[in-house]
Amino acid sequence: MNTQQLTRHALAMRLQLQHDNDRLRDALQIIAEIAATSSDPKSMPNIGRIARAALVGATPANPTLARETT
Repeated sequence: MNTQQLTRHALAMRLQLQHDNDRLRDALQIIAEIAATSSDPKSMPNIGRIARAALVGATPANPTLARETT
């Protein structure tokens, strides 16, 4: 791998991590809102579903760039 390929790979990884962090932050915000506003014990399964969905790998922020680095 040359320097340009390494740079593109690092950029793709950085963009993917930033994208994942944004998704996780949004999920945590939703979970916090549910926990703060709901006293219904049935809200726990919803929190679990949101957490699981947030942890599942998402599509890359820029699929073209990620595909070029593999």
